[in-house]
Formats: sequence, structure tokens, C-alpha cells
Amino acid sequence: MYYRNNSETTTSDWLSLNFNAIHGPLVAQVVGDDYDALERVGSVEEPDIEEPTEPDEPERPEPLEGMTALEYDVLLQTYAEEKAAWDKAMVTYLVAQKAYDDAWAEYEEERESFENLHGFPVAWNRMWTSDERVRPDDVQALVDSGFVVYDTGNSNIDFGFNILFGVDGGGYDFYEAHFRPLRARFSRIRALRYPSAGALSDHNALVEYLASEGRGSTEPDHEFIRQFSL
Repeated sequence: MYYRNNSETTTSDWLSLNFNAIHGPLVAQVVGDDYDALERVGSVEEPDIEEPTEPDEPERPEPLEGMTALEYDVLLQTYAEEKAAWDKAMVTYLVAQKAYDDAWAEYEEERESFENLHGFPVAWNRMWTSDERVRPDDVQALVDSGFVVYDTGNSNIDFGFNILFGVDGGGYDFYEAHFRPLRARFSRIRALRYPSAGALSDHNALVEYLASEGRGSTEPDHEFIRQFSL
């Protein structure tokens, strides 16, 4: 996965040098109904956010028996102060409640997207594996780059590899959407894993290359450079 991941190697060549293409339907046939043989990696975690507690609205006081008008005015003044404090607390509560609702809505959308595949194990037969050891941060890079990732390590089936990943979709450029970001993430992992001035400059050179690869005479992808440069 790290071999020839430099600015002298095209993404197409890098892919063929580092990954083995796997026939998705053949894997599905081997698995059969034993879906647990492929353990999906990268499930969406529930948001770490507490639901806010709505503040109790103060009750407008009624005059007590024998209370003078002046005493009641003092009571109303205290109520007005409590009501003003409640109004401010409600604004804070409503903002927090919206953030809470938005976080859970985003989680549900991501969870639904995670669970609903176009086909098992992925659509369009597009799957790959690697002969190299795949570390946890490497797997996370695959997930972050939009790949569907499976771990076969707990299966009784001898697949001959531990990590299998693929693209569950179609109708767009896989290189642009998945492999270009993946190369940048792998390069960043390596630069941070073995830090040096040379590693940093090599990484940034690769990011610059990827930002322009396949774009012809058009401007490089400046957002890509901003996102992945070190």
C-alpha cells in the first residue's frame, strides 16, 4: 500500500503495484449465507452528546392572603427576574437541543448509508486486497476514503487475506473520489509514522501532484491541497 506512493507514480500504476483485484461475486458465493464471515469495519458510532434538560418555567405568583400590595409587587419583581433568567436559559436550551437533534439526524443518515449496500459484499465487483500488513490506521484511511472494508480474520473460511475492501457504487470516478484521497492519507500516515524533513516534503510533493493529476490545463484542486498538506 505504500510502495511507490510518490509523485513519480500515477494513481493507476500505484493501484496495480499495491493491490490485488478480487472478484466480489466470487467472494459472496464462497461466503453464501454466512454474512458474519465478512466483518464490516468502520461502523458509525453513536454521537457522544447528552440530551439537554429543558429548564422549568417559573410560575407567576398569586397574592397570598393578607399580603399587602407592596409585598405582592416585591414578589412579582422576583418573578420577573426569574422569568428573564428562564428566557435566557431557554435560548441556550433550544440551541443545545438543535445541536443534539442534528447530531442524531446525521448519525442516522450515516448509519443507514453504512448498512444499506447496493450489493453484497459491494456493488459492481470492484474489490481489492493487499499482501501487506494492514494496520488499524491504514484501515481507517480506507474507511475515510469511502471504501467498504471487511475483516476476514474471525472467519472459519481461509480467504488468504485479512482485509478486503471495495467501492459500493457507480456512475462516478473512483480514482477522483476514493483512490486519490486514499493515496494522500496513506502518504500522510507514513510521513507522521516516520517523521523527517524529507518525508514531509515528499508527502507535500505527492499532494501537489495528486491535486493536478488528470486535470489537464485546469487549475489544481486547491481544496485537496489544503486538506492533505502537512
